[in-house]
Amino acid sequence: MLTRHPPNTGSAECETLAIEWLESCNSTHSKCRELWSREEWLPTRLIDVGLTDNPRHPRLISTRERKCDQDFKYVALSHRWASTNVVKLELSNIRSFMRRLPADSLSPTFLDAISFTRTLGIRYLWIDSLCIIQDSSEDWQAEALQMDKVYRNCICNIAATASSDYGNGLFQERNPFWSTPKKIRIQYSGHDGVYSASPTHLWGKWISNASLNRRGWVFQERLLSPRTLHYSTQLFWECPTLQACETFPGGMPCSHDKYRDLTGDYHDIRFKDWQQRGETETWVRLVRQYTQCTITRPEDRIIAIAGIAKSLQPLLDDDDYLAGLWKRDLPWNLGWSLTNYVSDINSTNNVAGPSWSWASLDYDSGQI
Repeated sequence: MLTRHPPNTGSAECETLAIEWLESCNSTHSKCRELWSREEWLPTRLIDVGLTDNPRHPRLISTRERKCDQDFKYVALSHRWASTNVVKLELSNIRSFMRRLPADSLSPTFLDAISFTRTLGIRYLWIDSLCIIQDSSEDWQAEALQMDKVYRNCICNIAATASSDYGNGLFQERNPFWSTPKKIRIQYSGHDGVYSASPTHLWGKWISNASLNRRGWVFQERLLSPRTLHYSTQLFWECPTLQACETFPGGMPCSHDKYRDLTGDYHDIRFKDWQQRGETETWVRLVRQYTQCTITRPEDRIIAIAGIAKSLQPLLDDDDYLAGLWKRDLPWNLGWSLTNYVSDINSTNNVAGPSWSWASLDYDSGQI
């Protein structure tokens, strides 16, 4: 347990803790190694951030003609998009981005992610808005179909969990007095001892209820990533083996996080017989959680969960995936209903799927 938290989550102490978590997961978490054996696959494009001892101006690279080996470890980023003034990859600037990214115009979040990737000793970074051509529907569709592989094969996903918008930055200032555990002396019935006192609901407050983790795309990113490093008021770690934070670096004392329960089930089915666990029930739980997340574009609702379905399909004997439902359980799956929804429902545009699918409805968020 850290004796006193530093005033910023980008401090050297936090960097050291993050590296310790990552190295420990890679070397000692047998469950994580079994679940997340890396494929020989690379995203179409990556950001080359250089090395810690030889930093360079970050630039975009194409991986099409490059060999996938151990040198091509990469980090991914989960973040919130801003509505305006976003620097993004387009057909008009792809050549210039491959020479050099416009660092002066990048958001603080992106710059922090580039810096931290170097700190981890990893040379490559994947950011959706800078690695997918945003004004090419052809490129966007092709990359969206590979989103499961992007996050499954990253060495770690960095989440800008506390950043409310594009320009807030990854690292957060905080008052060490409020974040550092307090020592309390307790005397009773002849017992005299000093205890460390700190809240135990940190995960639920800062991770489960974070606005970033209520986004539909981030739901998939978090679920598919082998491990996630959340930058919030504290640094939080999440992998199939361990939930931890600066206050409890060895593991959270308890967790009532519904999301953790869900991801725990999902992680387990990768090396157990999913049929014994009730595959339909597990998928329904996924959909229930997912439909409570918000989607900016209604037409993305079915796309933003497709990576999870694609990842699960081999466990269902390659069953047909039908716009959010599975063919083998189609009669039962068709009995869905929407409750606790926000905003009016519009099903006339049929923007996301066929009328018999829950994905066909246009609403802010709800529960299936």
